[in-house]
Amino acid sequence: MKRIVERKAGVLLAEVLFGAILAPVAGDFGTFQTELDRVPTSDAALAAGRESWRSTVVLIQQVQPVPADACSRIRAWVDSGYADAALPILQPAPLHELLASATESDEPDAAPPGLRRAAARMRELGVPKGQARRFAGATLFRGVDVLGFGSLEVGT
Repeated sequence: MKRIVERKAGVLLAEVLFGAILAPVAGDFGTFQTELDRVPTSDAALAAGRESWRSTVVLIQQVQPVPADACSRIRAWVDSGYADAALPILQPAPLHELLASATESDEPDAAPPGLRRAAARMRELGVPKGQARRFAGATLFRGVDVLGFGSLEVGT
């Protein structure tokens, strides 16, 4: 039972982090996608990278800010003895379900396959490694202090 509650608390934390980090910049990701769509390419790996960003941007644009009553909702869940009926859902259902079904790991998340392939292809085409890593999202939140937890990095 303890492990199940810890897992649900981890999902709640992820929902808070998504809301705090991604909701304020969702519009910027939309702008990025618009600019990316303007770049013509017939290269399959680069097109796969663009598609990977598109699905990521669609996901990010669903993220909602952390609800003002998040703390009281979490407290009510704790006070209920962690009853499933009292579990607060702090993000839209599709995001909540994605986070709840994610595998647990202490390793940084790897960039999606399409972004990894695009970054490798960019390197083959002579793009500097740092720029290819940035395209793959590896340094996206570098230097952003995540609620006092330090900065996020996505593995590549």
